[in-house]
Amino acid sequence: MKRNESTFVDRIATIVRGMDVLEIGCGDGTRFARAARVSNSWTGIDVDTTAVRQANEANRLPNAKFLEASAANLAWPDSSFDVVVFTLSLHHMDFAVMPRAIDEAARVVRSSGSVMFLEPLPVGTFYDAEMRFGCCDGDERRELAYAFYIMLSAERLIETEEFIAQVLYEYDSFDDFKQHVPTMAESNQRLEQYLSQREFKLDEDWRLNVFHVVD
Repeated sequence: MKRNESTFVDRIATIVRGMDVLEIGCGDGTRFARAARVSNSWTGIDVDTTAVRQANEANRLPNAKFLEASAANLAWPDSSFDVVVFTLSLHHMDFAVMPRAIDEAARVVRSSGSVMFLEPLPVGTFYDAEMRFGCCDGDERRELAYAFYIMLSAERLIETEEFIAQVLYEYDSFDDFKQHVPTMAESNQRLEQYLSQREFKLDEDWRLNVFHVVD
């Protein structure tokens, strides 16, 4: 599977250059490795034990580390980071946890620092496949809408930038797709036909919202 996210990686790398960064929802640590290289320090956290282990096994950067932790109760003292970035993670949290996670992010960011949210949008053929065939995370429109509302209504955050671009996915075959994306057995035949008609290439829009933290 090939995933073209370079537009977002480049934008985030520009923002975090020389800074201390906390990434919430780091997964296996590969998505922003290029951005981590130009940061002063990069700390990634995730609640997925396996993903954190994979991130540490793959990590070759002396300035990066990955930990199993929850965004709702960050272990760091106030003003520990210049930037906090939520990587496709806010909408996966329980509704009651979302505002707590944002408050915690604002707490650990230094004066005049930034909190960023990278979230998918319900646009594109990847999203269409999710809706039609129940693959990946299925219908997340309610969660995405609430996450967007919560970030915009956070008291200590002032939005400074919104950036939307397309992400492209290219799979070698249906088996390759199934290795990377959870599917439903009962819809696999129709899903395989859908993907084949598109030469196993899908797209999805993502949105990056950047906020300035105020006291």
